[in-house]
Amino acid sequence: MTKQEEAIKLAYVAGLFDGEGSIFIGKQKTDRNKSGLLFRLHIEMCNTNELAVRRMQLYFGGSVYERYADLDTRRTLWSWQLRGQMALEFLKVISPYLRIKKPQAELAIEFQSRQRLGRYTQSHTNVLDEANQILMSQMNKGRA
Repeated sequence: MTKQEEAIKLAYVAGLFDGEGSIFIGKQKTDRNKSGLLFRLHIEMCNTNELAVRRMQLYFGGSVYERYADLDTRRTLWSWQLRGQMALEFLKVISPYLRIKKPQAELAIEFQSRQRLGRYTQSHTNVLDEANQILMSQMNKGRA
């Protein structure tokens, strides 16, 4: 694949993700650390076109799930998901082409990069993770 073809593919993927994808930082309880909380980066793209979702999995890995059938149209909704490091790598690759979700992608890249590098102490990490989760939630609701 030429550089131009690769750029076109990434621009297409970014456009599809801008319209159908979501980026979020989830919080769950754990006994792995003193705070009892674990923060994780998740991305998801849902579509009724299974081929579009399966292509994302083929290009970038991750998992595909059959979510549910819409009661009105009887069409199945397919969900493609990445977490953690795989989500970070995906966002780094498509970030230059994003328009709508670019701020969320930038925050997610910063969040996951910090998680991976362990730049802060445990107490700093929990405060920053909580702040990132709140900010990401507000961005997704159009309030930030």
